[in-house]
Amino acid sequence: MRDKNIRRVLIISHLWPKNPQSKNPMSGIYVYDQASEIAKKIETMVLVPLSVIPRIGEIKSFKGDILKNIKKRLSYSPDRGESIKYISFAGKYFDSISIAVAILMHKKKDYNLMHCHTMFPDGLTGMILSIITGKPFIVTIHGSEIMFIDEHPIDRMLAKIILMRAKSVISVSGLMKEKILRLTKNKSNVSVIRNGIKEEFPIEEKEKMILFAGKLIPVKDPEMLIEAFSVFSKKNPDFKLVMAGDGILREKIQKKIRDLNIENRVELTGYLEREEIKRFFARASILAITSRSEGFPTVIYESMSSGTPIVSFDVGGVKEAVRDGENGFIVKKRTAEEFALFIDKAVKATWNRDNIRKEAEEYLWERLADKIIQAYK
Repeated sequence: MRDKNIRRVLIISHLWPKNPQSKNPMSGIYVYDQASEIAKKIETMVLVPLSVIPRIGEIKSFKGDILKNIKKRLSYSPDRGESIKYISFAGKYFDSISIAVAILMHKKKDYNLMHCHTMFPDGLTGMILSIITGKPFIVTIHGSEIMFIDEHPIDRMLAKIILMRAKSVISVSGLMKEKILRLTKNKSNVSVIRNGIKEEFPIEEKEKMILFAGKLIPVKDPEMLIEAFSVFSKKNPDFKLVMAGDGILREKIQKKIRDLNIENRVELTGYLEREEIKRFFARASILAITSRSEGFPTVIYESMSSGTPIVSFDVGGVKEAVRDGENGFIVKKRTAEEFALFIDKAVKATWNRDNIRKEAEEYLWERLADKIIQAYK
């Protein structure tokens, strides 16, 4: 049943599956799943901003396939949305202006609210469009950009304006909400709606496997997990570590694995499609999160939906969902030895996997979509 009080929502998100700007084909899947459920209840239009020419950092990561990547960008047509092409020429602030101009030139303008994902460039784009058109915007803040905002004075100044001008702000964790309210001096209409999941993953017989699911990038600190697993595996040689993901640290991690002589116990799968990652969650004994910063990782409820407990450092909004001894452990001391100790504790514990799974049921997107639509009103 569609809500007739909201005519049409324009969703602006560069986070979208198979966006050529990301090497991870599943990047932004949580936004896609969320938008898909919202579209069942109200009318929406999705625009995925895409820079036609790769940025300098992207050129390095694509390692010479520049022309091929540009052709891919020009032909990109996102599932359940449209690609809005622009040219990136002077950083994320000017990107927002370019995107706003491209949207203003877009033929479909019949919307009365904008929902932007992330602060930059999408949130700033929404604010610019709101100033020009008079139409309200809301913004979802997903992760590290708000936690590290104090390190970037210009970002901080613009973020404060965006968050205060937005009709409402959605934060994926309570910790991030507190940060937003401090930044805006309680002048932001912010609510907490955590990242959800499309479906519950299956529960299968658990194997002696530790799972890492995420990008191999510095903020996720996969190197810490390699060191911790090396310590853990000395007492538990029959366990293996599966790292599902890819990123700029892959070669460095491969070297560390060789140096620690654990090649036969660690598997690097690269990026996986949803159906493939499901099977790993279903069979894993433990999900490991070693991030230095997080908003609220989607993998938490994916893991819980398969009855798999979590071992994580005390980071971001993780401890809002993970409770010691019930569905996992929070590791306070940031060392490989301490993390290894809690992995060992977790694999030896007895878990009520059905109870862990029940928690995830409350965070299916089909249930969370109503809360988001409420934020639109």
